[in-house]
Amino acid sequence: MAKACGVVWTEDLFAEGGKDNRFTEDGSAYAAAQEQWLADCLPEGGVKLEMGEYERAATPEGYLRLPHWMEAEETDVMGYFLNPNTLKIDEIPLRPKEEEEQEVTTSPGSIAPASVAAPKERAAISGTGLTMLGLIRTQALHAALDAVVEDVDPWDLVAALLLALGGQNVSVHTAENAHYGQRDAALATLFPEGADP
Repeated sequence: MAKACGVVWTEDLFAEGGKDNRFTEDGSAYAAAQEQWLADCLPEGGVKLEMGEYERAATPEGYLRLPHWMEAEETDVMGYFLNPNTLKIDEIPLRPKEEEEQEVTTSPGSIAPASVAAPKERAAISGTGLTMLGLIRTQALHAALDAVVEDVDPWDLVAALLLALGGQNVSVHTAENAHYGQRDAALATLFPEGADP
């Protein structure tokens, strides 16, 4: 099967003797061979699992995924799937749902239990990503100001400062208060009579 999928083996000369020390560097061919094994050589009673969201094996309809602490029963089966990270075939124990449970979950007009929460949608950019974007923008602003500092009209800089403070999209830090924003204090210093952004 590996040969049919184009897997080229290399012998690990420094590995322990008396064992199969072959390996391959062609991940796509190896993955194809593993998928072929799942299609042709699945153990009797085994269930092939499809990949769901976030590269996790999806529990097939009509089965329950068993946590490790539950005792095994005769009706339990094993689910098999290709782990995309390791390219190994992993196993997950499954238990067929009782007929009553399947009727409740599949009957038309049934209402989902109130305790079942809708899955959370992932934000397009995480909090860490937003922080990184802020740092990149700050570095770009510093570079732009450094490039024009000798030729720029000082009033252009004042206008930019006023726009930034008015838009409330800058933070002002001092050496004494490095961890606390001083935007309002800086604004009050510039406009002691008050300002209406």
